Amino acid sequence: MRSARLDPPGSRRGESRLSRARRRPCALLTVLFLCAALSVGAGVASARIAGQTGSGAPRTARTGRASARRAHCRRQHHCHKPPRSSRSGGSSGGKGHPASPGKSPSGPGAGSTAPPSEPEAPASGAPAEETPASSVPSEPPKEEAPAKEPPKKEAPKEEPPRKEAPKEEKPKEEPRKEPPKEEKPKEEAPAEPLRLFSAESIYNQALPASAPLASNSSQLVSAFQAQVSRYYGHVVINTTEWSTPVYVVGAGAPTYALVGESSICPRPEGVFSGFQAQIEAVPIPASAEPAAGTDKEMVIWQPSTGHLWELWRVLQEGGHWTACWGGEIADAHTSDGLFPAPYGASASGLSLLGGQIHLEDLEHGAIDHALELLMPDTLRSQFVWPANRTDGESEDADSIPEGTRFRLNPSLDLSTLHLSKPALEIATAIQRYGMILGDTAGSVALSAQDPTPLMREGKADPYDTLLGGNTYELLNAVPWSQLQVVSSTYHG
Repeated sequence: MRSARLDPPGSRRGESRLSRARRRPCALLTVLFLCAALSVGAGVASARIAGQTGSGAPRTARTGRASARRAHCRRQHHCHKPPRSSRSGGSSGGKGHPASPGKSPSGPGAGSTAPPSEPEAPASGAPAEETPASSVPSEPPKEEAPAKEPPKKEAPKEEPPRKEAPKEEKPKEEPRKEPPKEEKPKEEAPAEPLRLFSAESIYNQALPASAPLASNSSQLVSAFQAQVSRYYGHVVINTTEWSTPVYVVGAGAPTYALVGESSICPRPEGVFSGFQAQIEAVPIPASAEPAAGTDKEMVIWQPSTGHLWELWRVLQEGGHWTACWGGEIADAHTSDGLFPAPYGASASGLSLLGGQIHLEDLEHGAIDHALELLMPDTLRSQFVWPANRTDGESEDADSIPEGTRFRLNPSLDLSTLHLSKPALEIATAIQRYGMILGDTAGSVALSAQDPTPLMREGKADPYDTLLGGNTYELLNAVPWSQLQVVSSTYHG
């Protein structure tokens, strides 16, 4: 028997297969399955048709009956949907309607279509009339467009960095230059005060208040005041003229042999051999210069060896150094500060360096040694200890012999005199150690270290600060009437 086609359960009358497919899940799988079934069914139908060519039922008649059934179906406005066919034959219920040859039932869930079988003759031998079955032409399954795959994301191409146009840089403003701050020169620590000669030296021994006075002390003090009044009215301080520069040299300084005569001191009788021996190896600096004035004095001090040279009327002539007179102290650390006669640059044999006001003294604020005194009228042919000779030529009543030692009255309170700081320092030294007349000069004066070597190096005159620049009137307030003369017999 032919397979009966029934409407599947749950189907709706007049509903298309596509609609049912849309209602069912997995529609796409069903469509694909139908396509495979059609291919198989077409092959089977072709084989059956080939086998029926001898059955006496012409193909055209079968085709005509099928067309009539389709027309009848359209007039009745309904068609029975073919049920799922099975290879085993009919199904329970319903009339069987032969399927049109070559057509396969379509619908969701349809299996493979069984090939149409030949109609069997009824038992009475009369041919059975077949009810034309209406069939709806099956629509071919629509091919769904393949799912669009999302476009592959291409890796972003690395674009080369854009070259930006160089920005126009504004010219940098130069920082304002602030005027350099004036830095105060660092104050160098003052050098230690120059301490020469032995502790027993006349320069280093302080005078006790009980030291004996000379029998003519009052007369000599009056002569002192008379000379001050006669010569400029001041006790002045020689600094850059009529003074003595000091050149301190090291142990390895080169030495030069000086000549003991020059154009200002010719020696037709010959140079004194004793003096020439003392100036054979003097470490005089090449840049050294003597003091301004007719005396042209110079001091060379070598602390490492203790050698001290004091020279008078020093010149540089004919490519070598010359000196008219002077002397050498081999060990100034232990000396008494006196040159043996007739040597030495001073006319009395006293050391020039020993009685100077040193720069270091004023820097430290104290003068701890005796001072050298210069006066115009020194007594002719007479001198007193510690002097060992004289160049004095005066025979006036007010003349004073070289070697005379003055001091301020030890009972005088200097702090009540309202002296300036340097004046008080000088007055204190005179009161404690005294001042010794050691040479003849054009005025009553004290001798200070010549600062010319420092000034040639570009430094300022240190006495502008240390002495206030006033070397003439600085000591006017000192009460010179309060002087005393220590006896020459007192040696401390």
